[in-house]
Amino acid sequence: MADTNADPLIGCQINHYVIGRRLGQGGMGVVYQGRHMTLERDVAIKFLPANLLANADYVERFFREARAAAHLNHPNIISVQDAGTEDTVCYFVMEYVEGRDLAQLLKEHNQFSEGDAIRYGIKVANAMAYAHKANIIHRDIKPENLFLSNSGELKVGDLGLAKQTDEQGASLTMSGVVVGTPYYISPEQIRGAKDLDARNFKGAYGNTALLQSLGQGQLAAAELLIGRGADCNTRNDRGETALTLAQQKGCNKIVEALQKAGAMPGATAGKSVDARTKDASGKAALLNAVGTGNLEAIPALAKGQDAETLAQALKLAVTAGSIEPIKVLIAAGANPNTKFYKNWTPFLFAVQAGHTDVIHLLLRSSADANAKTDDGWTPLILAIRSGRNENVQLLATSGADLNLKGVGDNTPLMDAVSQGQLVAAEYLIRKRASVNAKNSRGETALILAQQRGHAKIVDLLKQAGAKE
Repeated sequence: MADTNADPLIGCQINHYVIGRRLGQGGMGVVYQGRHMTLERDVAIKFLPANLLANADYVERFFREARAAAHLNHPNIISVQDAGTEDTVCYFVMEYVEGRDLAQLLKEHNQFSEGDAIRYGIKVANAMAYAHKANIIHRDIKPENLFLSNSGELKVGDLGLAKQTDEQGASLTMSGVVVGTPYYISPEQIRGAKDLDARNFKGAYGNTALLQSLGQGQLAAAELLIGRGADCNTRNDRGETALTLAQQKGCNKIVEALQKAGAMPGATAGKSVDARTKDASGKAALLNAVGTGNLEAIPALAKGQDAETLAQALKLAVTAGSIEPIKVLIAAGANPNTKFYKNWTPFLFAVQAGHTDVIHLLLRSSADANAKTDDGWTPLILAIRSGRNENVQLLATSGADLNLKGVGDNTPLMDAVSQGQLVAAEYLIRKRASVNAKNSRGETALILAQQRGHAKIVDLLKQAGAKE
């Protein structure tokens, strides 16, 4: 039981909210569990520390966090529901996530399973891709800011260091001050660069996930993160690279995967890109050229490469959304259907990344619209999970099987209903996807829609002939 005498906020009522136990504290705020008395709903309430209330810049930065998060509506981002001031406090209200952060789970379990690491990685990457489209860059991605609910849903929180890339006027970050957590932030952020963009997330997330996953010998997670563009040559606070960690632990398969992606040993990791490319083999040089966007070098380096190397290079290009390198690699013989670990293909990575123009280009290059991984990921289900309805439509009109079962033994329609992707569900119903297919649990799309209270989808399914 919390000591209410030590914390005067506990038990107080502010506006509609009664303040409960303290959940955590950071440099920009203290977070409490609260209760909306009218709606009888638990919430999380963040207060600006009392010692910062007199500083107008900190007050503005605090409410900027609330405004930035309030504009984001994504299942993997903690939502902001209210904000305000009362008497001598500034606060904003967030959804309450019953669960723990990934740092706590890592301390308890030491590592995640490959399946969990991949699942978390996809959700965080999709959440940040959504935020980047809203011109918001999260500048403090780390395990402590990634929350796993008791129901298994992962949420990105703490936008206190978020930056809107289209902000006008003076920056609220003081000159020469580095924001973020040093163990995880990108080199550009460490240098205090102000023109950060989505690539900053790749640096922070690569350091958060790639070094941890590789250090634990998790090959599937490593391949996913490498494919998403994580820097294979970044270092942790001890100066170790991913390759160094993998070699120390005797993870030969991971060492091989890293070397194929252009990773250099620790002794050469500090060299410039040009120096590393010169030292690397032809395969690593091609992957480095694709990863760094060196368009002039790619055609010559691609000539004579084997199918596996070309496919690795294609995977890097499609996840980065780099159209010109993709064209060059396809012309050199790269196959979008080459199978990697657990039957992931470059095309599946492209759909997961969500780049519509890349997906369209690969479909014209004979990509298999019905590819399927060992875990049941299909192009349509990946497009549904990423919330990219334009990609769902593109795949549905390009030969994708609307009734191909995948993750959870669900059809794309069933997956769209279960994930709350109602626009995609409505589209698939109108495209005459099977409304009476059942998964291994005997559930139909109608049952799933009724369980989740999607009244409009229930009506559409019944109109399409769905049976009770």
